[in-house]
Amino acid sequence: MTTPVAHPRAADAAPPVAAPLRGLAAWLIVANLIVALCAFAPGRAPRGGTPSSESAALRIDPNTATQAELTLLPGVGPKLADAIIAYRQAAPRKPAFRNAVDLDLVPRIGPSILERSQIMLRFPPGDDPSETRE
Repeated sequence: MTTPVAHPRAADAAPPVAAPLRGLAAWLIVANLIVALCAFAPGRAPRGGTPSSESAALRIDPNTATQAELTLLPGVGPKLADAIIAYRQAAPRKPAFRNAVDLDLVPRIGPSILERSQIMLRFPPGDDPSETRE
């Protein structure tokens, strides 16, 4: 059996530069994956954009939605979701929201949020006074 012999200059050799770079590259890849997953999470519209066709399949009824469900709407965070729920509970008529325009009655909801959210909203059938009945 032969014993491996170390090269006489091996002790003097500098550590390879590629080793630290491999660690850095791995972190950059992980960071990019996290950013990509957050940016394109299902049910969320891209910032400043309109809801995608995938998120359009998710239809939310503001008359029954929870805070978590309401925050899926573009531009609606936890505080605005709480305002929608508070308005819904205090509303004199039930359902409180018969169409998207009714959501404009909630403070801090304006045309921009309504426009971006409209494709993701659904309302009880037959409760919309603007519907024509035959």
